[in-house]
Amino acid sequence: MQKELPNLRRALELLLEAGELDAATDMADSIARFLNTFGLLRERDELRRRVDKVVTAKGTQESGGLTFAELLRESGLGGDELQRGKIDAAYTRFSTLLARIEALPEGAPLGPGSYQHCATLHLLGRCLGTSGHLATAERSLRKALTVIEALLSQQPENQNYLHERSVALTDLADVLTDQGKYSQAREAYEEALEMAKQLGDVRQEGVALLQLGTLALEQRDYGEAQSRYKTAPQLFQRLGEPEHEAIVWHQLGMVAQE
Repeated sequence: MQKELPNLRRALELLLEAGELDAATDMADSIARFLNTFGLLRERDELRRRVDKVVTAKGTQESGGLTFAELLRESGLGGDELQRGKIDAAYTRFSTLLARIEALPEGAPLGPGSYQHCATLHLLGRCLGTSGHLATAERSLRKALTVIEALLSQQPENQNYLHERSVALTDLADVLTDQGKYSQAREAYEEALEMAKQLGDVRQEGVALLQLGTLALEQRDYGEAQSRYKTAPQLFQRLGEPEHEAIVWHQLGMVAQE
């Protein structure tokens, strides 16, 4: 992938020059995810600034509602802020974005009930959970799940919708665990795990197993914790994620000490 980055950057420049902002912003968001994976954060930030400059300039020439390019830009910047631990900045950005989405009329492509509405509620919930506002985080995540479940009722095989639901369930379970709602958390983790298996999403499967093991450890159910942890290292090894693999081995060591 790294070898292809110059070609991808050139393709992005051509899209920007052609004024294809939706396609350019979508491509920039995908490239930014890979740059995150490779730890190329300075390159990612430069990429964001380049796209932001063009999208902002275009936005000043147009009036009206939220565009797809603006939404992707704001969501991407908020995700970057969240990753860097700038929780307040991310919260403000996602709150503003959510208000713009919910101000759109029902049935608008980016409006209430859209996939983007769900994703923004989800990310806002993640911000709230990270900052310790657990009850509010739970409400935001449950709203996100309500939206994605409505979308799935119309398109039950949509892989993006199914993946979003799996990840949102895992984040909800984390918040429930932090509130001591262990039975509800277990139920959400189990459902997320089954969905990950059905989707063939190895990473999400590993995350769910890790969290189920941690939940069992929290409840001093050491046999259950060991059972959950034991298959997770191989999953993260397959993905080439040594940090997550190390976390699982560390947790298994904690189980062995008990």
